[in-house]
Amino acid sequence: MDRKYKLLFGLLVISTLLFAACGGTDTPDVEEPKPTEMMDEVDEPIPTEAPEEPVTLRVGWLSPIDCWMQPGCTSAWWLSDLVNEPYFGKGEGCRAIPTRLIESWEMAQDALSWTLKLNEGITFSNGEPLDAQVAAGFLEWYASMPSLSYIYKTTEQLESVEVIDDLTFKVNTNAPVPYLADVELITLYPFPPSVTDLLTEDNVFTYENFPPSGAGPYVVAEWEPGSHVVFDARSDYHYGKPPIDRIVLQMYTNTDALVNAFLGGEIDMTANLGAEYIDTLKGHPNATIYELPAADKYELEFNVDPTGKKHPAIEDPRVREAIDYAIDRQQILDVALLGYGELCPTNWACPSVMPGKVNPELTITPYDLEQAKSILADAGYLDSDGDGILETPDGLPLEFGLAYQLENPIELTIADMIAASLSEIGIAVEVEGLEAGVVTDLLNFREYDMLIYAMYTDVFAPIQLNWTSSCVSIEWGSSGQNFPGYCNEEFDALIDAGFVTVDPEEFEDMMFEAQSMMYEDRPFIILAAPIEIQAVRGDLFEFPDLTCPLSGARMVFTEVLTNATVK
Repeated sequence: MDRKYKLLFGLLVISTLLFAACGGTDTPDVEEPKPTEMMDEVDEPIPTEAPEEPVTLRVGWLSPIDCWMQPGCTSAWWLSDLVNEPYFGKGEGCRAIPTRLIESWEMAQDALSWTLKLNEGITFSNGEPLDAQVAAGFLEWYASMPSLSYIYKTTEQLESVEVIDDLTFKVNTNAPVPYLADVELITLYPFPPSVTDLLTEDNVFTYENFPPSGAGPYVVAEWEPGSHVVFDARSDYHYGKPPIDRIVLQMYTNTDALVNAFLGGEIDMTANLGAEYIDTLKGHPNATIYELPAADKYELEFNVDPTGKKHPAIEDPRVREAIDYAIDRQQILDVALLGYGELCPTNWACPSVMPGKVNPELTITPYDLEQAKSILADAGYLDSDGDGILETPDGLPLEFGLAYQLENPIELTIADMIAASLSEIGIAVEVEGLEAGVVTDLLNFREYDMLIYAMYTDVFAPIQLNWTSSCVSIEWGSSGQNFPGYCNEEFDALIDAGFVTVDPEEFEDMMFEAQSMMYEDRPFIILAAPIEIQAVRGDLFEFPDLTCPLSGARMVFTEVLTNATVK
């Protein structure tokens, strides 16, 4: 029965019963009660307040959420900070601060041991406590997994973990780990024992881990793959419930749709966007635009792996040097990035993002077509048949492929500029746009000549240089991201020594020398570093500045969200 008719039927029944109880119209001798007497017999309804609506932040998102097992899922790395809790937080300059699991710490003078004290009252979202026994046990478990332990020097070199009391434990390593706080444990998120008990070498990268149980400020309340994810704030979070009760990540298939959603009021925050959208977003009357430091950079990757499939001239460092001089970086910055970015010398990071950690002697290669032509001529590359294309000494024309990712229109603009510039020095370039998955395959199997790629910046030079440029990382594929297949054993020796060097001056000397080697070898060159933007409904939320510009998903980050102002 329809709800309306049920209600009418109920009222009719009640009226009939009341009528019968009063005897109907045949009992005129019965005095009818006065209205005030009837009201005195009926309880007044108690007014109730409507429940408060949760404070909800709706975020537009472009990257798919593939799964929730951190070691094996890219999306889990970006979003782990909401659900999980690392041992340390990131402060100014990305230095470790006691804002997450760890309250205090002390390093032994030889950096062979660290004594760590946890904050009180920490629990995982599934209710399991996180005490010293659990925190220490997780490090031991991680070190016992060959497929994981190599990721961190702490777990790779772990000798033992001593539990001192309920909140304190001591980490002992068989080699110095002087950067455990600032580097190692700011991205290592403990799992509860109920999860690690289920993980083995066979399933650690495939375990579903849903819903994920972490010690962070939020839980995943709902997940519809390809549609949305809902994070709800934990009332039992050890720093107190965050000011934003709910975060909804709404998935969009393209940036235009996401921007239109923001302009139409469907979302309160955009994902990280390119500068081409900034003027449009400023058209929203309540938009606050956050300009984020140029942590990522567009690189031109060269296939230098001797076993890779490519034009053989790419392996000649003189050809790569000539290409470096032939690229007009300022044009890329002005046209492709609309001026929102910066130019950086080829290195692991831009100096503005990692001040004091980038070799100051490295300079930006100037745009000089004549210098580029001279380098190629001196190296024996000549146009013997007069068709405008140089040939190798063996007579092979310098005809290179240049791939870019179709999903990023900025890369097409950059690719066309590079092709036009290289044609001026006698190198023919065929530009090809490919889907992201195809690009990844080309990079992993090194079946390309040149390729444009947006590379991240890590907080610690040895980690990124090891993962993206060491001989051992050639075999790691996309997990290591040594896409050029670069290998220099002298370079590797400096990086390996840097991991265990306690003296800051010795460390700086090693890193600067390694950076110079890579700069001269040019397995890739930095084209330009874009400033990313995010738009936020400023009438609803205000966020503090990022203390560490390299925080995974930038504004969707615990240090930011837990210090938000809700208006």
